[in-house]
Amino acid sequence: MAKATQTIYKTYADKEDWFEISLEDCLKETEGKGYYAEGVVEKILDDGQVVRTPFAWYSVAPF
Repeated sequence: MAKATQTIYKTYADKEDWFEISLEDCLKETEGKGYYAEGVVEKILDDGQVVRTPFAWYSVAPF
């Protein structure tokens, strides 16, 4: 699983610039707001995929 100190990159759906956030913040903004079930976001990120919500995208590497 992803490490709690791992850097996650975030961008807003209508923007192109990625910026760094913590894994903890990523989980609060995705699983904590009901977009994903608990434990799912880390698996998606570990698989190198992008986590998407209606407003933002999250990844372990910026595009």
